[in-house]
Amino acid sequence: DTTSTLSSNNPSLSPDLYKKIDEMELSVRSYNCLINEGIRYIGDLVQKSELETVTITYNVIAKKCKDENNCDKSSNNIKDFKYVVSCQGTITAGIDFDKVKVEVDESKKNIIIHIPEASIKGDPNILSINFLNGNELSASELTNARNLCQETTKERSQADGKLIPAATEQAKIVLEGFYKQWIKAFDSSYTVEIR
Repeated sequence: DTTSTLSSNNPSLSPDLYKKIDEMELSVRSYNCLINEGIRYIGDLVQKSELETVTITYNVIAKKCKDENNCDKSSNNIKDFKYVVSCQGTITAGIDFDKVKVEVDESKKNIIIHIPEASIKGDPNILSINFLNGNELSASELTNARNLCQETTKERSQADGKLIPAATEQAKIVLEGFYKQWIKAFDSSYTVEIR
């Protein structure tokens, strides 16, 4: 369980920032995403620099060529490779808060939140590695195999094209729920639009 980063000793912050997200009428999806990010109070979200919204687990086969200059990675012959590794890895995407733009149209009492496209956050986390051949590898090759699994996981994520759109959509849902509830607490005559 992640604890809040909001310090109650900061008198310069508005008391509204100490409102717990449990007190807001958020959807279960929005609430769970915020809780998983360690956000317990409105002020926690304000202090975040990024929001990780989607993590996908991939099962991939990573192949290390014997000769990088003469290698057909599409080959299914395990003997064509120095080693072949079955990997399971997770990759996470989310948005950067410094790229979120807010417009306020006072005449229409409308707040427009522009959400940036999500991006991959950090390197893939490799959960398991199983060598399918190459039993006589040096210990240093394990690090190379892990790096190859990370590269292959990232390539797989980019090839299937699901992670970034899913993370962007999830960010929109989470932030729309959050901002609608936050604005409702201050002035319910305003509407919130997410783009």
